[in-house]
Amino acid sequence: MTITQAPPAPPDGQPCAGSHPARFRDAHAVLDIAETPGLPFPQISSTQAAFHFTNITHARDAREAVALAETVLSYALNVEFAPRPVPRAGSSAHYILSAYMASGLRVDIVAKAGIFDDAASAASPREPELAVAAA
Repeated sequence: MTITQAPPAPPDGQPCAGSHPARFRDAHAVLDIAETPGLPFPQISSTQAAFHFTNITHARDAREAVALAETVLSYALNVEFAPRPVPRAGSSAHYILSAYMASGLRVDIVAKAGIFDDAASAASPREPELAVAAA
């Protein structure tokens, strides 16, 4: 699923996508998985949950942390992440992986784009996509 597609319909018996109870359910699921070692505490609002890895300055460590977060969150939340192009904000560029949960809650993994500029590194399974997204 690309991030431009609408979220899938929830299973029978689940709150309707976009409903208040569905967003609460998904936000609680995000908070539950955030207890996993290696994941930062997420910033959660009514429309998104963001895991920020912007304070990791060593490129290899940051790539590994983002890859781990993507693996853990994809599996635990049953979502598929895709790079989301974002405009540069001032002097910092960010690399963001996004996925949508059934309620429409967007889950973001955020890192500094500069750490993904080293195309020689093979630490991340998304290396070809990261180089393109960071450019």
